[in-house]
Amino acid sequence: LLLSSAGEYKRCLEYNRRRSQISSQNESSRFPSDSHVDQSTPLLLDEDEHSPSNSPLASVVKPPSIIWCLFLLFKWDIITAMLTKAVSDLLQFCNPLLLSKFSNFNLKIGLALFFLWHQIGISVLSGVAVMIMLFPINFLITMLIRKCQVEQMCYKDERTKMVNEVLNGIKVIKLYAWEPPMEKVINDLREKELALIRRAALLRTLSDMFNSASPFLVALSTFSTFIILDPKNVLTPEIAFVSLTLFNQLRTPMSQVAEMITQTVQVVVSNRRLTEFLISEELSPMCVDSAARDNNEVIKVSDSNLAWDNTEKEAALRNVNFTVKKGQLVTVVGRVGHGKSSLLQALLGEMDRLDGYIGLSGRVSYVPQQPWMQNQTIRQNITFGKKFDEYFYNRVLDACALYPDLQMLPLGDMTEIGEKGINLSGGQKARISLARAVYQNHDVYLLDDPMSAVDSHVGAQLFSSVIGPEGMLRNKTRILVTNELAYLKNADLVIIMRNGAVDHVGSYEELMESGALQPLLEECEREEERRRKHEEEEESDFEEGSSYFVVVAASS
Repeated sequence: LLLSSAGEYKRCLEYNRRRSQISSQNESSRFPSDSHVDQSTPLLLDEDEHSPSNSPLASVVKPPSIIWCLFLLFKWDIITAMLTKAVSDLLQFCNPLLLSKFSNFNLKIGLALFFLWHQIGISVLSGVAVMIMLFPINFLITMLIRKCQVEQMCYKDERTKMVNEVLNGIKVIKLYAWEPPMEKVINDLREKELALIRRAALLRTLSDMFNSASPFLVALSTFSTFIILDPKNVLTPEIAFVSLTLFNQLRTPMSQVAEMITQTVQVVVSNRRLTEFLISEELSPMCVDSAARDNNEVIKVSDSNLAWDNTEKEAALRNVNFTVKKGQLVTVVGRVGHGKSSLLQALLGEMDRLDGYIGLSGRVSYVPQQPWMQNQTIRQNITFGKKFDEYFYNRVLDACALYPDLQMLPLGDMTEIGEKGINLSGGQKARISLARAVYQNHDVYLLDDPMSAVDSHVGAQLFSSVIGPEGMLRNKTRILVTNELAYLKNADLVIIMRNGAVDHVGSYEELMESGALQPLLEECEREEERRRKHEEEEESDFEEGSSYFVVVAASS
């Protein structure tokens, strides 16, 4: 490993030297290298994704491998972990002498039976018969143990997954006081797991009991047969003690057989789980074609059927067809659960394409509906590793309406957020997530309803200053998932999703003339009417409560 690391280090230095030379010679490149990529970020020291395969950088020297990158990241920690794992695996074979058991227990049993034959003759066959009868019993117990272990691992996986979900959503659980039901679910899974562990332990005890009693049972059957076969046979102390000594020699190899059977069962169960994982279908990197096109088309989807798993019989998205040109604003609308967010996931390559074609050229920024924050400062969350440009950064803050929020924080944008910092509201997180995407200055923006977490006034400001025709992203290609139909008038293209399929595609005027938007408009009006009635009822209840308290106070 050290010798290979030395070679990787030389290659890494040569690669960086050649990269700096080529970058200086090609300053007019479309995708200049970021200044934050250096020896301190070895995982980013890779071949430029946007360079063609025959570029000078690709032909001069091969990029450094992952071995040296991992060593630069973790230093001696990874070496220590590798050595610890290697020694642990070595002890599994050498300390219990597992390999010697496989080769020696047959020899020990054979020699013991050979000397017993010379002592008591054919009577030893009855002992061999008892030993042979014990093997099916051990095999049956082993199969039951294996079944228990498989079920126990399934419950263990469910419990681990549930604990992970609880920890990730602990704020929501605390907010709604869901601790008792969540605790009950985890405890139920744990009880089922413990029941299987107890059953497997009882079966192992039963197996150990048979293995420990096997020499006694073999000796009993052998001596009984020795006396019954011939009345002249006398069980003298010489024959008895020598035979008992030889039978006692069978105790160790028989227990080794049981131990090997138990370990073999564990190996088979683990090997099956690893095999199922390793032979599972790989995610296709060619699900989305990222090759640049000569025409003005940035996104093209033709006759595509997509599923979350290629083993599913039915596609989650069916018959998807649309084309997006450079600089267009596309809005995706539809009822809840009809595939709007799934469409963005398909463009990101997160879904399996069953058939058809998906093409997307350019660098992509994705704004999820549930914002993700790092345990860092607000500035670091927005810049996201990119070089800090104060002028552009201030423009992004102003466009995303973050200045009023930063003024209320003691350290401004240097305030740490996340688990180790302050807690932000959902609207603040959504605006920081949008600002992060805008600051990256990419070519294509996939926006999964970022205005849903803010009020209508802030949402209108974000649309006008960031997403809309006059916003910072006006020259970028934007696909916006939204439930606010007021934004459709400013869109170049509107996609209506219905039951996992693209129902209609066209401009706002075309869809209004055809009546395709009418059901959504009527549903939006009904929802607005219900919300208005609910607000009026709350106001009336508040007024009645206020008048009641006034009367009570006056009477008192």
